[in-house]
Amino acid sequence: MIMDCIVQWATILSPILAVGLAWWTVISSAKETDRKIAALEESTTKQVESIKQIAKLQIKTSQIKISKELWEARMRNKLSQKKMNDMQDYNRHFNYIGDGPNFFREQHEKGIDLSLEQEFQEKYAKVLEEYQAKLNKLSKELEG
Repeated sequence: MIMDCIVQWATILSPILAVGLAWWTVISSAKETDRKIAALEESTTKQVESIKQIAKLQIKTSQIKISKELWEARMRNKLSQKKMNDMQDYNRHFNYIGDGPNFFREQHEKGIDLSLEQEFQEKYAKVLEEYQAKLNKLSKELEG
């Protein structure tokens, strides 16, 4: 009889204990999952910020390089303009002694080369300015 009573109580209490244990397991598992998700979000945020910092540094480096190259292109353009002006001044003061036709043909060819150089440097500077503007826009987007 006592044994029957113990068996009945065990039969009644075992599902209740199983439900309580399952409930406790679910709650502790949910808390652990929440902690893992929070840690993952924090890690991801730090990684994104690191990537942004690296991108900003690369953009700054590119901007410095482009500024330097743009300055050099402008200087090469000014130099070719100066050479062309010097050549024109020399042609104006040239004396027709000796081989005049060959001299003028050579000067004309040099003038064509210098004008092509000027045109190239102007286009190159324009492309660099456009690229620099795009980098400036990208830099502003990363900051804001």
